[in-house]
Amino acid sequence: MGAIRIRGGARTPFGRAKGALASFAPLALARAAAEEALARTETAPDEVAALVLCTGTAANWPPYPARVLGRELGLAPERPCLAVVEDAAGPLTALDRLLARDGLTLIVGAGSASAAIGTREAGRSILDRESTDPDTGLLIGEEAEVIARAHGLRREALDSLAIESHMNAARARAEGVLRAESFGLFAGADWEEHVRDDQGILASASAEKFAAVPAMKSGGTATHANIALPCDGAAALIAGEGRHGALLRRVMVAGARPEASGLAAAVAAVLAAEGVAPGDLQALELHERSAAHLAAALKELGFGLRQKLNRSGGAIALGHVPGGTMVRHILCLCARLEPGALGVAAAAAGGLCGAALIEGARR
Repeated sequence: MGAIRIRGGARTPFGRAKGALASFAPLALARAAAEEALARTETAPDEVAALVLCTGTAANWPPYPARVLGRELGLAPERPCLAVVEDAAGPLTALDRLLARDGLTLIVGAGSASAAIGTREAGRSILDRESTDPDTGLLIGEEAEVIARAHGLRREALDSLAIESHMNAARARAEGVLRAESFGLFAGADWEEHVRDDQGILASASAEKFAAVPAMKSGGTATHANIALPCDGAAALIAGEGRHGALLRRVMVAGARPEASGLAAAVAAVLAAEGVAPGDLQALELHERSAAHLAAALKELGFGLRQKLNRSGGAIALGHVPGGTMVRHILCLCARLEPGALGVAAAAAGGLCGAALIEGARR
């Protein structure tokens, strides 16, 4: 097997639930991101050997959604098109397996919180189901409290990380970084022009404003301001054998205990497998399921990594798209890395954790 590289990709803007992208079905968002990724990497549909669609739930999607998406993109009927319902870690699982070892794999992550609002399955809200840890039955806010207690984390520290996510995203937006990684969508007559910008970023985020947000549980540390809220959007990347693009050095996916830092465990495992020290990393992209998850990971990996973390913002600022969030982190990492430099993208959710060690593309 030859070297596996990330050729590139693209994403839609990430929109608030019931916001500018609410009129788009999840499949439409997935198709838009996939088409843009194909165009940006100059990849023809007949070059794609496999498609993996990463979602948080099968609800609000047509039957066999990956197959439908593959047909709409013009992929050959014999190409495998599979759906991976593993939320944040789905793209890492896809990279770990890399179904098309002898060709290119198109990995798409997409979701619509707008479409899921009010939808119930087996008596439960779809959004609640997506945000629940299957091992413990805890919602994301409850899970964040467990992690905060286990690691002795204070609310002020969590709010500080959440504010940093917004500040990093706001700076990246001002510098044109976010516009470069995304593309506009025409949302119809209710909006004056194409939706071009992410909707969740709070450039005016401050300690005073975040401190005023009530805790989700009396006396707790988790608030709606320091966890990732579901949103609408999609992201896609193309990976496979080749000589161009960032090099995928190693991917590892494993289980994680609910009270432990799955993020830290995944990062530590992939670094140990390649004999790389945390200090050797130029950049770190971690899924911001909550500020508690981030703080616990930094506590174990070393707070010196904070200055290298999510420099273009994360899911606390932009919102969380099942699958799409991790695809974006991988693309951000590839864009940030200097030639030959190393970085890690990692996620942990639902008892699953994973990390990818990536080497910057040689120019």
